[in-house]
Amino acid sequence: MDHARLLESDCEILPIEHRGRPGLFIRNRRQASDAGISLPRELAIVLPLIDGRRTLDEITRAVDGLSREIVEEIVLALDGIYLIDNERSRAKRQTTIQAFKQATVREPICAGGVYSKDPTALGRQIDSMYTLPGGPGLPSRFEPNRPTPRLVLSPHIDYRRGKHSFTWGFKEIAERSTATIYVIIATSHHSFSRFILTAKDFRTPLGLVPTHRDFVDLLADTYGPECFHDEYAHQPEHSIELELPLLQHALMNKPDYAIVPLLVGSFSDAVDQRRSPATFEDIRRMIEAIRSAEEACGEEVCYIVSGDLAHIGPKFGDRSKVTKQTSISCREGDERFLQEVASGNADRLFAVMADDQDDRRICGFPPLYVALSAARPGQGTPRSLTGGPAGCHSIDSPREGRPGFDASAGRLPPRSPIHRPTRAGCRLHGDGPAHCL
Repeated sequence: MDHARLLESDCEILPIEHRGRPGLFIRNRRQASDAGISLPRELAIVLPLIDGRRTLDEITRAVDGLSREIVEEIVLALDGIYLIDNERSRAKRQTTIQAFKQATVREPICAGGVYSKDPTALGRQIDSMYTLPGGPGLPSRFEPNRPTPRLVLSPHIDYRRGKHSFTWGFKEIAERSTATIYVIIATSHHSFSRFILTAKDFRTPLGLVPTHRDFVDLLADTYGPECFHDEYAHQPEHSIELELPLLQHALMNKPDYAIVPLLVGSFSDAVDQRRSPATFEDIRRMIEAIRSAEEACGEEVCYIVSGDLAHIGPKFGDRSKVTKQTSISCREGDERFLQEVASGNADRLFAVMADDQDDRRICGFPPLYVALSAARPGQGTPRSLTGGPAGCHSIDSPREGRPGFDASAGRLPPRSPIHRPTRAGCRLHGDGPAHCL
């Protein structure tokens, strides 16, 4: 282990309070686990030095006041969570991926953390999200004469912070929807693939959510088999899972439905080039594949977009803390963004993203663009947003020694979740926070 190399692509770094001081929580994003290690902030400088080229002695000499024992302890701790490139971590990765491939059901990873693992308690938790001040109130009886919602935008931040922002859309589904297929197009946080599909069913504490395999097959037949190449990315991903208990709750008296789970990755090339995503062959092909599959199935479809809005503050790579003014400005920007979403015009929405080069790190843009283009929903209605900047993730410090699982983002992007760097990994920028790119 004298020439240890950190698996940068698997490394996820979150800022925490460590023994009353700024620290880092490091975990393996590929293992779908909250297990990890905590480090004092000043030791972050060691991480980029674990590059496979330097010996432990050379790393020790490169950092003033650092002992070899500490370096060795850090490397051993990283190896304990399979973040050191060796036969052990490679075997673990292959075993984990193979187990997922063989499974027919994607098991929940947020139960017992973001939401209750007890079905009764989870039902009460969701009810409380509807009835919070500013919420829409519990769904009323089904109104069959109202049209089914065509598209709903829902966040994927944890329920505590997302609160009633989730429930406005799901109330519409509960009261109006006669759809039998729910195409869930969600932000991808764990893959560099553009589109990732799975045919697996999903489980939550409220039961099994079936996947509509005919729709999935039609989609893959038109788009191509590459949409399954990184299927394992569904295992550690929270963005689809967090929509499912709310969907199950909304449709508790309508058992005959299924989902289509599609993850969407970076559109950074389109934003950087100020070039419409629809002009990219793979994006255009996916939009056409969704339309074709819906037409071929002949069933009523509702689209659910799992995507958040602004990500600002040091937690997401900004040098400065969020002030009252930046918070107000961010909220105004997100509200303008939502107005364009409500227009139903994907290219108008893209123009907003291209103009400001996504300076607020809106992770929901790629799935929104695909859904708006495929569904062509027409004019929509934006709802009021929960606290702070519109759709903004919490920037408060998590509790001692833990990252406080943030189901909204997970990794810390250098600019944006839609900006895809040429190579993933952990970087240290000056004296700023460590970023997982």
